[in-house]
Amino acid sequence: MYNRLARRHPQATFIDIPITNDNANLREELKIVAVPTGHIYHPGAGLVEELKMAKSYWNDFEDVFYSYMNGHCDVGGFDYRDPMGRDDGVRF
Repeated sequence: MYNRLARRHPQATFIDIPITNDNANLREELKIVAVPTGHIYHPGAGLVEELKMAKSYWNDFEDVFYSYMNGHCDVGGFDYRDPMGRDDGVRF
């Protein structure tokens, strides 16, 4: 489901970070308590959402993802229809 969502939205950057003993410090720094976890970042606002991505939570994650992609969430006055926060008529 994750890979399919990434293929459908090449305008968004998707990064898959495996959880291993070698990167335990990263998991601790990001305060990840559930695996898999999804973070949604905005270029100007940083981390705006942290959500569980397990199969039972997938629909919730996808709904939140689409709300940002369609410009329905407001963080810091940014227009999410444009990754730089401008509303110049460009739509994803």
